Amino acid sequence: MRSGIDQTQQWQRLLEGKRAGLITNPTGVDSALESDIDRLLPYLGCLFGPEHGIRAVAQDELAVEHGRDERTGLVEYSLFGSVTSPTADMLKGLDLLIFDIQDVGVRFYTYGATMALSMQAAARAGIGFVVLDRPNPLGSRAEGLIRGESFRSFLSFAPVCTRHGLTMGELALLIKEWLGLDLALTVIPVEGYDGAPMEEDGRWVPPSPNMPAMSTVRVYPGTCLVEGTNVSEGRGTTKPFEWIGAPWINGRHLADRLNEKRLPGCWFRPISFTPLAFKHAGQLCHGVQVHVTDRRALQPVRMGITLIRTLQACSGSHFSWRYLPEYGHYMVDLLHGDDSLRKGAPLEEIEERMEADERAFQRTASRFQIYGS
Repeated sequence: MRSGIDQTQQWQRLLEGKRAGLITNPTGVDSALESDIDRLLPYLGCLFGPEHGIRAVAQDELAVEHGRDERTGLVEYSLFGSVTSPTADMLKGLDLLIFDIQDVGVRFYTYGATMALSMQAAARAGIGFVVLDRPNPLGSRAEGLIRGESFRSFLSFAPVCTRHGLTMGELALLIKEWLGLDLALTVIPVEGYDGAPMEEDGRWVPPSPNMPAMSTVRVYPGTCLVEGTNVSEGRGTTKPFEWIGAPWINGRHLADRLNEKRLPGCWFRPISFTPLAFKHAGQLCHGVQVHVTDRRALQPVRMGITLIRTLQACSGSHFSWRYLPEYGHYMVDLLHGDDSLRKGAPLEEIEERMEADERAFQRTASRFQIYGS
């Protein structure tokens, strides 16, 4: 499999005689793990970094400042914090923007929002936009609700399912139509990708500090919902999004309650852990580790909503939802796509709506798909 950055002849033809800005982070590497910054350096005028920064070292929700790359001397603009979109001044002297970041295929992973806002900025400036495409590690299957319009935010930007099944190139094509952009958009596709889920191998580069492995990616569409509560989602441990717990939880009871539901493709093991940072830092927590027993059968979004309801039942009055005043919403509503989970809608009703949204979204997505069927 060869990503867009490996299609040298294609991007060289596009960039010949041009000056570009590159939106990237450490995942922007070719099949030999060489940085896209090095590959594209003769054409680059500046760099842009998403959430976590160009080097992906800033933790969740922390603003990243502008800077300068010490090795190349290129200006580094941050697109997370007070500025989330390239400004007209940043784009002066550029002929196009290049996007090359490995995403995880989930609506609330903010690299999709960064790409959409950057596409808008490129359209306003009258410059081109190029996506050096990469596989969707979760494959082409969609799962979850389509984001409701009143829940649009940087955390939940495009009107897609929670797990959308698109590559960033395919998502860019959808976004261009959705926003009605007058934009010269080019997607340089992945060679050898057929829409199947990725296997973990030695070329996985963590796209953010708490996405260390494919085992994390597989459960993330569901366990990230825990981030919208006061229960630890495992940040500050060696197993973020795989370890779930809180000081008040009985891990054995929680594991038994979850396993009796026989959710496909996963099993829950009682554990104890002490986060070094974030929620309940320095406190002994009890809960479960999510083990993926069959990655093809796993339905992570359905697993996540069941996990939330079971955590509520096992927590009693200890359980609470996180409210984000900067967005004017409860966080779980932005992650889930509406407020039905927080307001106690029956899981059967939520799953029926998910099935309808998944069918509708697959029809929409089929118009933008480059890979598989």
